[in-house]
Amino acid sequence: MSMEKFPSHIEDIANKIISIEGRATVYQAAERMLVNKIGCIIITENEVPVGIVTKSDLLSRVIVADKDPKTTEIRSIMSTPL
Repeated sequence: MSMEKFPSHIEDIANKIISIEGRATVYQAAERMLVNKIGCIIITENEVPVGIVTKSDLLSRVIVADKDPKTTEIRSIMSTPL
């Protein structure tokens, strides 16, 4: 790979990163993950990345823990620091 193409690949990756505000519900985050066909989502506070949630986190921290995805804030189950 030539050095000229490297920055454009970084930009392509950065443009595909999907995030959601920490106050959003687990349901909203899971829906965004499903629509975008991604396995994890970055959690932000005031547009600053503060954590991450994976599909595995959704299973272990919500489903198995018997939490309501429509009322649980996504920030309460995120892994941090990034």
